[in-house]
Amino acid sequence: MRLSKIFTIVWITLALCCCACKDNLFDFDIHHIEADGEWGIPVFNGTISVDKLLQNLDSTSNVQVGEDGTVIFVIENEMENVVLLKDVLKIENKEFNSQDVINIPPVTEFDITQVMQFSLNTDEYTLKTCNIKSALFILDFSINDGELAYTADLTSNQILDADYNPLSIHFSNTQQHHVIDLSNYEIWPNILGNIQFTAHVVSPAAAGLSQISYNCHVTIQDFSIHSIVGKFQAISHELNTTTDINFDFDQLHLENVNLRNAKASIFVRNSICRVDGTINQLYLSGANGAYYPLIQSVLNFSIPVSPDQYTHVVDANIPALPYNSDYDSLGIHCQLTVNPDGFDAGDISLNENSGLDLKLKAELPANLSIKNAVYKDTIDNGLYQQLNSPIIQSIELLTLRIAYTNLLPFDLIPQIDFLNSSTGEVFHLNLNNFQIHGCYNGIPYQQQPIYIDIHDTDAQQVANSDKMILYFKLTTDDNTVEIKDSQYIQANIGAKVKYSNINL
Repeated sequence: MRLSKIFTIVWITLALCCCACKDNLFDFDIHHIEADGEWGIPVFNGTISVDKLLQNLDSTSNVQVGEDGTVIFVIENEMENVVLLKDVLKIENKEFNSQDVINIPPVTEFDITQVMQFSLNTDEYTLKTCNIKSALFILDFSINDGELAYTADLTSNQILDADYNPLSIHFSNTQQHHVIDLSNYEIWPNILGNIQFTAHVVSPAAAGLSQISYNCHVTIQDFSIHSIVGKFQAISHELNTTTDINFDFDQLHLENVNLRNAKASIFVRNSICRVDGTINQLYLSGANGAYYPLIQSVLNFSIPVSPDQYTHVVDANIPALPYNSDYDSLGIHCQLTVNPDGFDAGDISLNENSGLDLKLKAELPANLSIKNAVYKDTIDNGLYQQLNSPIIQSIELLTLRIAYTNLLPFDLIPQIDFLNSSTGEVFHLNLNNFQIHGCYNGIPYQQQPIYIDIHDTDAQQVANSDKMILYFKLTTDDNTVEIKDSQYIQANIGAKVKYSNINL
């Protein structure tokens, strides 16, 4: 989630300066040298508007403009499968043990049925059907009367394979341990949730016996399900997750910058069942212990079933959001109650894809206050090639003329240094505390152009500098301002050179 687009509009003037120095600068025609030894060099004459800058934003940002023209940055982050069926409903291993002595008729074949019952139900749920993705059925069965030989079939009409054939295990007294893979089987318990097993025993040696004893141990383990139908108690689930965000700026240093009237919204796509919840925490966090709560009290919500679309469940209004470069994650802590009506909700059908997807949406109006923001950039000096022409032997005076019409609602205090990257020499241009005043009432501040004279050796140092280092301090002058798409800044920058000698 990239939040750095929030401050793109703050950089409008900076972008202007970059455009001025890179695109259209210092057009110089030697055939127009003036006879009196002076000439004018147009540096930049143009307008940059907010709406044009918005058009140039990359596709990762979602910029909207309100009815009043206010710019709003909308950032969405979707977290899939924050809750899955397996997170809220677990079918534990089921185990059944039976030892009994039963009376048998004096024949060689008999059935053992009366104690072979196996329940899937618990206090938390009762199941009508269960479609198994994978599980193991483990049987240990033995008749304990000496060396009694027998063959047996253990069957259940309530455990069916993929072709709806009943589970059937054939074994003898020499094969007492059996493991059956129940993948893609279905279980249909009876009304009590029980599964009935019948063991049919054939033993010629049993003729003449009136009773036998047996041991039976059955386990179904390692459940993984495709789908289930049943009734469930309310299930509590805790959601505690964070999402990466990006507050990094390579060239902008921000202090005491606050966004106003931001709003965070939560949307949920729910294919489990009705879910109630509380948001205990919604916060920004990061390095060096950075932490900022986005809500001041618990938010309650109820999530209907909406498997095909997101449902808007809650908004959190954020009165002031302070910028902090240490913020690197957005966190949320929720307590969810799945199926809050419990058994009273009736039968519920669930499958392995049933789950909860969460989407966080941040609406961040370009409505902010700035106490201190400093932008720095290094660009090519367009005067470098023009003023190092072999025609010019020496420069007596270089004059810069700077005029602005500013409809942006913040002040800019510029500073320019000229750098000779070969020697490392820096010339600091004295702008005499020049300040570009912001437009806070819809009417631009009437500001006279400024003229900056650079003489002799200083002018030659500027001419020899191939780089310009630009600094801009931004402030809203204790105002909370709105950035609108109709705002713009118009600049007129020119240079005039007076030379001592030229070579024509």
